[in-house]
Amino acid sequence: MNKKSGYTVVILAGGLGTRLQEVVNDVPKPMAPIRGKPFLEYLLSYWTSYGADRFILSVGYKNQKIKDYLGTDFYGVPIKYVIEDEPLGTGGALLRVLDKEDIKEDYFLVNGDTLFQIDVYRMLELHNGNKADMSMSLRNIDNADRYHTIYINDVGKIINIDQPDKSAACGNINGGVYIIRSELFHSWTKTGNKNISLENEILPELIKNHSVYGYIDDGDFIDIGIPEDYQKAQSCLNDELLSSTGEK
Repeated sequence: MNKKSGYTVVILAGGLGTRLQEVVNDVPKPMAPIRGKPFLEYLLSYWTSYGADRFILSVGYKNQKIKDYLGTDFYGVPIKYVIEDEPLGTGGALLRVLDKEDIKEDYFLVNGDTLFQIDVYRMLELHNGNKADMSMSLRNIDNADRYHTIYINDVGKIINIDQPDKSAACGNINGGVYIIRSELFHSWTKTGNKNISLENEILPELIKNHSVYGYIDDGDFIDIGIPEDYQKAQSCLNDELLSSTGEK
């Protein structure tokens, strides 16, 4: 996969948005409105501007609202939907996508409730150079208490992940953007409707047995998972991102 050939972006958009119920209670979390537009539209605009040529959305809660709004393409980029009939967790949702859709090349995986404005092409260059099974975006922040803390060695290989810790200060956190080798999960037993976490159950095993690298970027990181950050997103996102659908 290279920046000229286009690539698939898998988006995990099945979240209930439980912590946002006080401000958004009638749509799936990725459809939470930001300045009059769903957050998901900003997310797709960003990835379209970086050359994505296919979107696969894992959807669950009130998924018809997403499908009605986006339809089957976004500015000419086709959209496929894989439906979670019941919550499968981030890992279960990904495995279901891979079971339903044929992805033959390395692909990006992103969360539907975060936007990390990284240098996509630089991350892709490092992923290819490292011949990584998986690459994970990282961001160093001052208050890492809500997030998994990621540790890398001197060549950027991820060696450990700590669970969220309320006493944590600064550290590298998972930015929610992954590049995944297309064959990586071929040997995994499909879990059916089992709820499994990518962060808590799958990633620790991958780090032990495969080459997983971190890519540190200081781009803007927007997470709408809690009301405080959702409100911050109202000032961080604007129409400029929505209109930037040409190649960067």
